[in-house]
Amino acid sequence: EACVADTITHLQKSIEHNRLSDVLYDDAGKPRKEVVSQRLIYAIAEIFAKIYNVDLSREGNAGPGAVDFRFTVGHDARLLVEAKLSTHERLKNGYYEQLPAYATAEGIKRMILLVIRVSTDDSYLTGLVESIKKKALPIQLVVIDAVPKPSASKRPYHGTQ
Repeated sequence: EACVADTITHLQKSIEHNRLSDVLYDDAGKPRKEVVSQRLIYAIAEIFAKIYNVDLSREGNAGPGAVDFRFTVGHDARLLVEAKLSTHERLKNGYYEQLPAYATAEGIKRMILLVIRVSTDDSYLTGLVESIKKKALPIQLVVIDAVPKPSASKRPYHGTQ
């Protein structure tokens, strides 16, 4: 749990506040393919996995397809993480079908859907959040905002001082 929490915290800080989000876009400002964000997540997760002595598997497949990441300490302490871009048209499927299928095949109860927000068009993400309000599964939803932001010197002041 601590390994995954630290991985996500570091990833979120790096993307949202330290401009690591820049690598998720091409020179024209278009979001790169999902595999780029998955490789970025893996690079950071591997560091924390070594620190915590956790086995990290990428693209493990127990039958229904390949889950993005499996974190394991022994047999009982296992956690799955599936990463999706917010523009993925099957975002709900990842939550309601994909992750549960992986978890059933592997006998894992702890799951995280990690959504990387790469557009201000939040229609798929909003749809997922609204669905979760009606029918939630035991899957933690984590959203990291990777939408490019202006530099600090160009941001508008919204304070009252």
